[in-house]
Amino acid sequence: MYYLYPAIQCEFGFEYQACGNPCPQTCQNIGAEPQYYCKATYPVEGCFCPAGFVQEGKVCVPADHCPCYKDGIQYMPGTTVVYNCKNCTCTSGQWSCINSTHCIPCANTEFTCIETGDCISLNLTCDGHINCPDASDENNC
Repeated sequence: MYYLYPAIQCEFGFEYQACGNPCPQTCQNIGAEPQYYCKATYPVEGCFCPAGFVQEGKVCVPADHCPCYKDGIQYMPGTTVVYNCKNCTCTSGQWSCINSTHCIPCANTEFTCIETGDCISLNLTCDGHINCPDASDENNC
């Protein structure tokens, strides 16, 4: 007796693969070393992003459209931030940093994190959420 199962229908740019990666790349983990359990796991059937695309939420996007994340904040590709006196630019979901010839001071509309020199928006200070690694944005509120 033969059983015919309905084909898996994939949406939002995903495509069906009979033997897909059980730990697919996402914008959150792009370029990162796979977790140990991903290396020892067998392929799985399901909906996956096609080659050159990675998962961002519930859709597939080109890898170069991936945002970067720093301290839980999302930054769009092309955004440059100052971190530890380095100019860091978001490129394909990863930060690319170069040493600054001098530490650029934060703008008047920004708060300078005490330990790292990071610049964050003044709107993020005293909001009940820690945005600086040293929590200096939540002191003296």
